Amino acid sequence: MTIPTPGQAHQSTARSRWKRWVTPSIVLASALLHGVLLGLPLPPERLEKTLEPEPEPVSPENLLSVAALPDLPTSEPPAPEPPSPESERTQSASPAAPSAQNPVAPSLDSSVTEPEAAGQDEPTDESLSDEPLSDEAESRDRGGPPSLEEQLGDISFYVPNGKATGSVTPDKYSRWISALSELSPGILLNSPRDVLELPYRLDECLSEAPDLANIGIALDPTGNPIGTPEMLTSTGYDVLDRKALEAVWSYPFPDREVATAYTIQVQVRYEAGRC
Repeated sequence: MTIPTPGQAHQSTARSRWKRWVTPSIVLASALLHGVLLGLPLPPERLEKTLEPEPEPVSPENLLSVAALPDLPTSEPPAPEPPSPESERTQSASPAAPSAQNPVAPSLDSSVTEPEAAGQDEPTDESLSDEPLSDEAESRDRGGPPSLEEQLGDISFYVPNGKATGSVTPDKYSRWISALSELSPGILLNSPRDVLELPYRLDECLSEAPDLANIGIALDPTGNPIGTPEMLTSTGYDVLDRKALEAVWSYPFPDREVATAYTIQVQVRYEAGRC
């Protein structure tokens, strides 16, 4: 065991005394500084937002003193510069985006006038009535040729055609049957006894009395026509022949199991005795 010398013992005693006095002093000074810092007042926070100054009220005198600006002369916009080759290549490489078009406001037409007041005199027209028009009135309104019904009521259309033969000629009948046989082989022939009558509407007498007409028509078992009706003999008037071809569809045909060709007689109810 090493025995300290008197000098070493003195140094150790002095170091111990220094530690006992310095350490409490440091702790006390630190506490005082901490208290001083806590006692200092904090600085006021800065305002993050500044208030904008309120606009000054404008008096009516200032509003009325505003002068109207003169109209500036309008000039056409400068012509666009031609695109450079580089910009053309760039535009062709990139797809063009659809451009939105501004809607065009409808223009007001100054020629539009206010409707006339009710109660003013208006032209009366029979065509403005709600009643349906007859065939004759419709034909007159169209301005076209007269209809068949109009012609039947006009004596000027009763002109003899010179085709009245009274009976069917064998040559014409055979040509009609031959044409039907090509459309429907094995077609039957039938000549009903019932006569189809047509009225004569006029009071005027004709130069020649209408003759008995014969019309040929062929039907299949379901009632559909085969070919077109044939005027085998004429009444002597074209206007009456057209009416006979139209009226033959109302004839009461008998039932049939196969295609049948009929010869229908058409008589015009004309009182030749009073003329």
